[in-house]
Amino acid sequence: MCEHNLDYNAAMFTVKDGHSLMRSPIVLISTSLLLFLLLAILVPWKDVYRFFFFAGVMPGVIWALYQGEKPLCMGARSIKALILLVLYLSLNSFLVSSAPLKDSVDSFRWGGEILFLIMGILYASEHWMRRPIIFGRLILSGVFLASVLVLMPYVTNGFFDLRLVGVGFLEHPIQGASSLLVLWAIGFALMGFATSVQAADWLLIALSGLAMLTVAVFSQSRGPVIASVITVLLMTGPWLIAHPRSKLWLYIIFGVSLGGFWVLLPQDYADWFFEMMMSRGLSYRPEIWSSVLEYAANHWIFGSGAATEFVDTSAGAALKSELGFEFAHSHNIFLEIFLIGGVFALFILLSTICVALKRLWEAPVSGRSKLLAVSVLLVVIMVNFTDTAHPISSPSANWMLLWLPLVFWFSTVYSLRSDHSHDVENQ
Repeated sequence: MCEHNLDYNAAMFTVKDGHSLMRSPIVLISTSLLLFLLLAILVPWKDVYRFFFFAGVMPGVIWALYQGEKPLCMGARSIKALILLVLYLSLNSFLVSSAPLKDSVDSFRWGGEILFLIMGILYASEHWMRRPIIFGRLILSGVFLASVLVLMPYVTNGFFDLRLVGVGFLEHPIQGASSLLVLWAIGFALMGFATSVQAADWLLIALSGLAMLTVAVFSQSRGPVIASVITVLLMTGPWLIAHPRSKLWLYIIFGVSLGGFWVLLPQDYADWFFEMMMSRGLSYRPEIWSSVLEYAANHWIFGSGAATEFVDTSAGAALKSELGFEFAHSHNIFLEIFLIGGVFALFILLSTICVALKRLWEAPVSGRSKLLAVSVLLVVIMVNFTDTAHPISSPSANWMLLWLPLVFWFSTVYSLRSDHSHDVENQ
C-alpha cells in the first residue's frame, strides 16, 4: 500500500548461533504479547491473559537480552527517555508520597512490569512490521470478534438505554471502546505499511472498523466516539485516495452495514442518544483540570507520587469538598503525569514526543506513511485527553490506552528513520 520499504536490520531477527527465527525469543515475545492483548478483550478471566505476559513476554525479554538481541530502536534517545520516565514515576513515591509504604512498593513493582512491557512492545512491533499483513489481519480480526461478541447480547436483548460493556479490558465503557480503537489503529497501521493487500483485507478493515465504531456509539461515551470517527477518517482517507479501485467496495460494505445497523435500532434512538449525550454537559472536566492546575503547584517539581490516590491529593480533596463526590484521576494524561510526577516528568514526556515527531518529519518516506504514524500518536492523545490511564499500574486497560500505542508509535518512527535497509515481507 505504501510506496516505500520499511528499514530494518536483518541480523536483528536471527539468532546468533545460526538457528532459525522460530527458535528466537522474538517469536515468543511477539506471540505472547499478541495473545495477552487479544485475550484481554475476549475472555473474562484475568489470570488467562495475564499468564501470557508473566509467563511469555517477561521470560522472552530476559531470554532476548541474555542472547544479546536488542530492539533496533533501543539506542534511540526517545526510548531511553521513556524508560527514564517509567523509572522515575515508579520510584518517586518513596520520596514524595504520603501513601502507605506498601502502595509505594506496589508502584515500584508495577513500574518494573511496565518496563518489561515496553521492551516486549519494542521487540514485537519490529517483528509485526516485518510481517504487517499477517499481524494486521490477526489484530483486526481480534477487534472484530471482540466487538461482535459484546454487541450480540446487547442488541438482541435491546439494552439500548444502557452503556455497553464487555469482559476483560472492555468492562469499563470508556476504556473498553478506547481499547478497541487503539488495537484497530495499530492493526490498520500495520496493513498500511504493507506493499499490497488483498480484497479480503479491505473487507476485514471495513467490518472491523464499523464494529469498533458501533461499540463506541453504544458505549455512550463521547470521547471514544469522537476519537474513533476522527481516527477512521484520518487513517482511511489518504489510503482510499491512493487506491481508488477499493473505494467502491468500501462504500458498498459501509453502506449495507450501516443500513442494517439503522434497521436494528429503535425508531427514536438517535434523538434520545443525542439528547442524552448533550445533557451530560462537560462532565466536570473543566473543574477537574482547573483544580489540578491550581493545587499541583503545591508539589509542582516532583509531583505527589504515583502511589498517591487522586482523592488524597490536594486537587482531589478540593474537588470532593466542592462537588461532593470523588474522582479517580485527573481525566487528562498530561495533567495526570504533571500531578504525580511534577514538571520533571511532564517535561520528559513532552520533549520525548517532540523529538520523535522531528525524526518522523525528517524521515525519507512518503506522506501517507508519516500520516499513518502520526495517526497512532493522535489516538494516544485523543483517548487520554478527556479520560486517562493510570501511568503506573498492574496489567490492565491502562496499559492498552497509554503504553501500547505510545511505544508502538516510537518504534514505528525509529523504524521509518532507520539507516539499515531491509525489505518488509509482504505477507
